[in-house]
Amino acid sequence: MFHHVYAPNPEHKYKVVVLSKETAFLKDRIQATYFEHLWNRGLKPTESLALSLQYDDPKKVSAKTVKAYVAKILPVLKNMEAKYLYVCDASYFKALTGEKKAEPWLGYVLPCSHKGYEEFNIVYGINYQRLIPDPSLKAPVQLGLDALHDHMNGQYTAPGEGIIKTEWYPDSVADIASALKFLKQFDKLTCDIEAFDLGLEKAGIGTIQFAWDKHNFVAFKVDLQELTEKDMWGNYSKRVDNPVRRKLLREFFETYEGAMIYHNAIFDVKHLVWNLFMNDPLDRVGMVDGLHVMTRNLHCTKVMAYLATNSCAGNHLGLKHLAQEFAGNWAVEEINDIRKIPVGDLLRYNGVDGLCTMYVAEKYYPMMVADNQKNIYETLFRPSLKLLIHTELVGMPMCPKKVVETKAKLEILHDKYMATILAHPTTVKFTEQLQREAMVKANAKLKVKQHPLSHFANVQFNPGSPLQLQKLLYEVIGLPVTDLTDSKQPATGGKIIKKLMAHPLAKPHMELLQALRDWSAVVKILQGFMPAFENGQLKADGMRYLHGCFNLGGTVSGRLSSSDPNLQNLPANSAYGKLVKEMFVPPAGWLMCGADFASLEDRISALLTRDPNKLKVYTDGFDGHALRAVSYWPEEMPDIDITSVASVNAIAEKGHKYGKFRQDSKTPTFLLTLNIGSAVRNHGIQLV
Repeated sequence: MFHHVYAPNPEHKYKVVVLSKETAFLKDRIQATYFEHLWNRGLKPTESLALSLQYDDPKKVSAKTVKAYVAKILPVLKNMEAKYLYVCDASYFKALTGEKKAEPWLGYVLPCSHKGYEEFNIVYGINYQRLIPDPSLKAPVQLGLDALHDHMNGQYTAPGEGIIKTEWYPDSVADIASALKFLKQFDKLTCDIEAFDLGLEKAGIGTIQFAWDKHNFVAFKVDLQELTEKDMWGNYSKRVDNPVRRKLLREFFETYEGAMIYHNAIFDVKHLVWNLFMNDPLDRVGMVDGLHVMTRNLHCTKVMAYLATNSCAGNHLGLKHLAQEFAGNWAVEEINDIRKIPVGDLLRYNGVDGLCTMYVAEKYYPMMVADNQKNIYETLFRPSLKLLIHTELVGMPMCPKKVVETKAKLEILHDKYMATILAHPTTVKFTEQLQREAMVKANAKLKVKQHPLSHFANVQFNPGSPLQLQKLLYEVIGLPVTDLTDSKQPATGGKIIKKLMAHPLAKPHMELLQALRDWSAVVKILQGFMPAFENGQLKADGMRYLHGCFNLGGTVSGRLSSSDPNLQNLPANSAYGKLVKEMFVPPAGWLMCGADFASLEDRISALLTRDPNKLKVYTDGFDGHALRAVSYWPEEMPDIDITSVASVNAIAEKGHKYGKFRQDSKTPTFLLTLNIGSAVRNHGIQLV
């Protein structure tokens, strides 16, 4: 246990104690980040102490260690007559307060949950080390310090207290109609729905809210019907689609002329169009009408916050995070099933979401404008919302028969690769090792009877086990560890195995390593994508449709991201890309078209750097990727004239014998652009 004293205190009594782990325990940094803010507002240095927190290693601490150390320091703190503990560690904060999470309690002052120490006031703080990669965390740090200061001076108000001035819950059709008529006077509203599910087919519209400022809202039930009492499954309500209330909502959206603000507009608007405007899943006319109505004056606070705060450190775009300082921890538990929430609580929760959306709009829209992002918001991001909503509503059509056939083909390949893996001499030898280890472990627990090796014949090598694969690659075969996982373990993915195959020690094991790569690729499709393909929505035209999600602001770079499933990560150029693509076919009467930018990233790089050599590639008419492929591997393409545009560009034609090299050239090109020299060398490119 270490400590820092900031002024002589013969009595050793300290009003405020900052608790931080030893690796974040620099005296000056603690003073600058925390104490100086409090000293400037009345706290005395003589009343200030910093105390270290014990960890098992620099990055990890077990629940057992936390429990033991808390029991050790609490009597010490009580003897110091400490009043406030500013805890810069989530594990210790949870242990001291009994809460399951830490982040939702930023800005709060909570009592200590340990019997006999309830007089301690606990404040959650941010470790100052986290401010280096993410300066945006300065605001949460200040939030906690403000709460501590206000509490000391008797001026503390918990976040979220008093934010609601009007909460209106109309229930009859007439009252809902009156509420919607009342809302038309406002030039802007926030809107938020609570759905029964995330998927289009099952979501419905449980409840909906509209807020006209950050203190007043109306919320009501749509397809949610309250039960007279909680049922045996713990439900307070059930879904009953309500055409009368849906009709009122549709008419309101069709006639409201103001701006409609959502947080994550793609989700809410998609479900509103699906449920209010479309008569069936293939109703294209209703879809287009709904898109026109719902997006004519559409705004999204998630996009506003993204543009206002995006940096290389990333950002946090969840509504609860963005509005924490305003509404506090208004929902401790995530809503996974709205039926299990008391209806009154659900409606209020829905309403507070709307107030928070207005708060986020009022905070981040000016920030976005001040950062000169308004033009991007208006000309790129807002129009993209409509496009992505339309994309998600249409979905990707798949032939059900092809889905079944492709799965069968993949399963045959899976079994073939597994047989090759298990029959390889290296694997046979490793399996014997695993069986002996299992025998020794089991027999160590027995006092008299001992099991023979044959008893463990069921123990087989599992290529899906990262630990076993690590042993096979790096201990049995003896390959070097070149990459680590996020948890600092040797990496074993398919791309890593491909890289390891270039090592001299891999030559005697090439058949095994190739089988491991192929097996891994097939398993990725079978486990990661096939369940979504098989569960695609079957519609009246006989096709299954995959309705994935696209996220604006899902990446630091500004590119789209995708989820449920990740449609941007479908196998494309691998040996299995053709199998996957064969499943996606247009329904009768439709064509499936595709478009792509030509070397977009490289053209942007040329324009931004104004490198004359980069620019000349395109002003002379070359295909950039083809030209670099010839430059990287000239010995592989001796019949290509690098000075001839026609000769070089021929490589880009579909089916060209050197097309593979054009595709392979993209990786080192982008790595060179990003100045990642060591990674380029790993791809066989020499930097001179």
